[in-house]
Amino acid sequence: MLFNLAPFLYRAHVDRLKEIKTNWTSINFDGHYLFPMDDDRFDVYPLAGINIAIVSVKNDLLNLDASETKVGLNLGGGGQYEINDLLTAFAEIKYVISDFDQLVIGGGILVTIRDY
Repeated sequence: MLFNLAPFLYRAHVDRLKEIKTNWTSINFDGHYLFPMDDDRFDVYPLAGINIAIVSVKNDLLNLDASETKVGLNLGGGGQYEINDLLTAFAEIKYVISDFDQLVIGGGILVTIRDY
């Protein structure tokens, strides 16, 4: 397969003070186009996709409750190494271009699900 679709959800909850609560949710849909390398187990890929970021803040001191949603563009690249038929390790870096710009560095293990 030369193309992967990679949905990803990230959620963070930050309470710096008891009276101030911040929530950050990031929903990503990225596409990877795989370029096989000389080693049959290693591929590199550029990635592109969309990001939906939702930030909400509740401040009891100022009686403030606000939320904002922004849509952005993901651009980056990565690599993946097939450990065996079931497991593949990956690492990637991407930049989210939006009103909530961010650099994201990630990695992990993918589990292959096959219909035999």
